[in-house]
Amino acid sequence: MICDINGECVPNTNKGPLDEFRFRMEKAEDKQEQIVVKLAGSEMKIATRKPRELLQKERPFFERNWPHYLSGAIYRGDI
Repeated sequence: MICDINGECVPNTNKGPLDEFRFRMEKAEDKQEQIVVKLAGSEMKIATRKPRELLQKERPFFERNWPHYLSGAIYRGDI
């Protein structure tokens, strides 16, 4: 998400819109690349990669997907 005071998207909450957190719409071409940020020692490494293909056709749900978050597999792309 890229915050932008002139952005066309405004997040909504139960107390109303958060205009101070406006953000830009995602562009179709941006969906072809994933930005990866990783801490290596005391240094931040930034790289890009193609998004992994989701093999799961049904909608994710908490009980099935939570172990992947706990183990870190969801971030490594090895699920």
